[in-house]
Amino acid sequence: MLFRSRLSTSDLDELAGLLGPMDESLAVVKALAEIHYRKGDHRREGELYRKMLDINQDQPWILNNLAWLLAARGSSLSEAESHVRRALTLAGPEPLLLDTLVLVLTKKNRPQDALEIGEDATRITELAVTRFHMAIAAQSLNQVGVARSNFRLAGEMGLSKESIHPLERSSYLALQAWLADGRRR
Repeated sequence: MLFRSRLSTSDLDELAGLLGPMDESLAVVKALAEIHYRKGDHRREGELYRKMLDINQDQPWILNNLAWLLAARGSSLSEAESHVRRALTLAGPEPLLLDTLVLVLTKKNRPQDALEIGEDATRITELAVTRFHMAIAAQSLNQVGVARSNFRLAGEMGLSKESIHPLERSSYLALQAWLADGRRR
């Protein structure tokens, strides 16, 4: 796929300029969102996900991606929860949708609910990112053992500082430091 290759920022800007006038197509808007994701412009990426919702309100992946982006940025958390719950209504209990709900609930200071949803998600499919989000929820509850085991499982499944989304890197590092604190053994 074109957007998975290494393009320079100027290449991405040029491509966005070429696609911009055709932004009424869902595929084009998705491509533009991908460009802004690659550039690290998550504000514009979010605007484009909203535009995708204007085009098609019944696509679970659009609802989920916007919900995740809002939650990862820590903004409009009620809206994020509404979007991910709508995606779940449309698609059923898909693990990535449940993972987004875990993130949203944790950000909304409902970590116990987040852990319960995370357990549901991991019974369907184990995802490293869900284990990571469960570790953060456990951290919010000061449940060191639960946080440690979920973080360890996430690492065993390949999650690392390099692989985590840039919007979640500070949470990763904070959790890692919190678990490394000798008083939490």
